[in-house]
Amino acid sequence: MSCIKQMLFFIGLLLFISQNILALEAAFLKPSERQWISKHPTIKACVETDWAPFSYISGEGKIVGLSKDYSDELAKNVGLHIAYIPYGKWEDILKDVKSGKCDLLNGLYYTKERAKYLYYTAPYLQMKEYFFVRDDSAPVHTMKDLMHKKVALVQGYAVTEWVKKHYPSIEVIEKKSITECLYSVSIGESDAFIGDSPSARYHLEEHFITNIYMSNINVDREPRELRMGVKKEYFILANILNKSIKHLSEAKQKVIRKRWMNESQEKTNWLLIGSIFAFILFVTFVITLFNLRLRKLVREKTAALEKLNHELEDKVEARTKELTHLNDKLLLAANTDPMTGIYNRRYFFDVSQQILAISKKENTPISIAMLDIDKFKNINDTYGHDIGDKVIKKSVEIIRQNLKRDDILIRFGGEEFLIVMLDTSLDDAYDLCEAIRKNMEEGYPIDPKTKVTLSIGISEFRIEDKDIDSIVKRADNALYRAKRTGRNKIIVE
Repeated sequence: MSCIKQMLFFIGLLLFISQNILALEAAFLKPSERQWISKHPTIKACVETDWAPFSYISGEGKIVGLSKDYSDELAKNVGLHIAYIPYGKWEDILKDVKSGKCDLLNGLYYTKERAKYLYYTAPYLQMKEYFFVRDDSAPVHTMKDLMHKKVALVQGYAVTEWVKKHYPSIEVIEKKSITECLYSVSIGESDAFIGDSPSARYHLEEHFITNIYMSNINVDREPRELRMGVKKEYFILANILNKSIKHLSEAKQKVIRKRWMNESQEKTNWLLIGSIFAFILFVTFVITLFNLRLRKLVREKTAALEKLNHELEDKVEARTKELTHLNDKLLLAANTDPMTGIYNRRYFFDVSQQILAISKKENTPISIAMLDIDKFKNINDTYGHDIGDKVIKKSVEIIRQNLKRDDILIRFGGEEFLIVMLDTSLDDAYDLCEAIRKNMEEGYPIDPKTKVTLSIGISEFRIEDKDIDSIVKRADNALYRAKRTGRNKIIVE
């Protein structure tokens, strides 16, 4: 009974400490603001369920996302509780905000129209917008490239109204969600989609849309600032959230951004793994604290408690190693193509900046080649998808035979591959790719009448290149010219 009383004492002490820490964190609020919170302890937030990774429904049926993590953190800092109400359509959210049914929108961009019925907080994240087009389309550099063309945009989004207002010659195809917009581009109904990189990439990979690429930043529109919106009657809530944003540490913000903007497409249940690990750490903390207190009061039980503590630490270490091993396996699966075993597009984007940094530091050239199997759709239609899969695997085998040890081979799309050649000049890259092209043409016929050939585009890093995307785009343009001018050839740009 004595041990139980002591454990209850320490649990109560922990709760008391946590309550006092929360009180200290909210010390930046005025008395009137703290009084307002006490009268409004629960705030209703209307959230979109199809705006991953900012706000969406997880596989467990819960509302998750970057915006929710921010609003949860801000609310926790000031002692608020947020009740999240899911909505399938953005327009329905705006309608209920106008009518006062929603107290808070935890993620939206500023427009003058919305400012008539909302108070905006300070921005908590800045986002750039990009053009997304089909693989067989020329790159889009500015909005002028979309004049007299069709652009798919989400109904009610700020960018949709901006395009309508400033570019009336563009035909806007309004859709209910980002997914529908991307499908519209994929099937040729629209020529382009304009949106942020994290959400567009999430939906492309989640729905296996492989014939769309991110072209360029929309330089005609300033980067978007993600804010929170509060209904007019709750202007004091906007002040409270602004103060909470100001006091939110950069370390916490970095954790949130890294979780959703770099790993939002992973299938790993990080919430579950994190919860298990946090629970183990909490148990370790409680037991250790209990052990320290008990040693002062009951000297004769020190040896037994230390033994128990060591056993628990061993279990925690074993569990941590198990989770680390699982983590490594999941990371490998996320970065490789399941059919061919080579790296996938996600891996390339993760390491591209490191590759460029090494080249600049060591002053060595980088060449990139884009390879595409010619008339692959005809192969699938004529011989069936089983033969098509064999062609892709055999192509990877032939390409690998010609690569140097440090070269990186990536499956960039369905039948499209990318080779990163470190410390390789443009001339050497051409010779290597010519060997690949000849080996493919001469060494792998499907039958006596049908050869498998490759079209290849090559580009090299230039001093004016700010990032590796510039090299990829030039190589992709060269590949497009190779296919357009006869196929089974190499074009250098």
